[in-house]
Amino acid sequence: MKSLRLIAIDDEPLALRRLELLIEALPHTQLVATTRSLDEGRRLIDEHQPDAVLLDIELGDRSGFDLFDESASTDLPAVIFVTAFSHHAAAAFERDVVDYLLKPVQVSRLAQALERIRNQLATKDVEQRVAELRALVERLRTSQTASTAGYETEFWIRRTGGELVRVDAASIDVASAEEDYVRLFADGRSHLLRESLNGLERRLQPGVFVRVHRAHLVRRSAIRELRRGKDGGLEVVLKTGSVVPAGRVHARSLRQALNLRRSES
Repeated sequence: MKSLRLIAIDDEPLALRRLELLIEALPHTQLVATTRSLDEGRRLIDEHQPDAVLLDIELGDRSGFDLFDESASTDLPAVIFVTAFSHHAAAAFERDVVDYLLKPVQVSRLAQALERIRNQLATKDVEQRVAELRALVERLRTSQTASTAGYETEFWIRRTGGELVRVDAASIDVASAEEDYVRLFADGRSHLLRESLNGLERRLQPGVFVRVHRAHLVRRSAIRELRRGKDGGLEVVLKTGSVVPAGRVHARSLRQALNLRRSES
């Protein structure tokens, strides 16, 4: 079998390194180049003429979709989007001509996506494939714009086994930062979401959640009490019995959000 030649474009070094390691473990697959820049990616595509590109959608202050604005009508390889996109985009991908990978990328999903690319290259001519791809990108751009007009009410998270799990925003008690991810605690379970805590806070309806610590966001209605811990620091006790530390910097805004005077806590 002929090797599938790939280029990866992602602005996160760790994400690129993960892709390198996963692709090394797959047969008949070759990663010919990687880059963190969309402009460099365009140059590498022209130079190497790969079969497919693993393309991150969010590239710093640019979008991976910009690649399609800068390319000739039939000058694109097959594309696998690497993304933390919402379920709206995920549903579009499932019905259409390209595939997507949710971060952190799992080897089984990568293998499935590459097999889909092989089938696509074998059954569709270039003009048909590129036309379908461009049409999908326009729909995703429209969906992305519409979704940012409001606040998220639910999140769809891909588990290790590949299944998508819905997490309702109203069920989230705590969101805690874990490096490049946020761990959501909801309905007695935890889920890892590819997002910064600041980014998640912007996606949630203001006033429903309160920042209690630089690493913790808590749903107001889940709070049972505020108390002093053994070290004298402020603690947030949830209705579930869980305890979340409150940072000194956030103590005042936390009291204001809960309409508390200092003497009440």
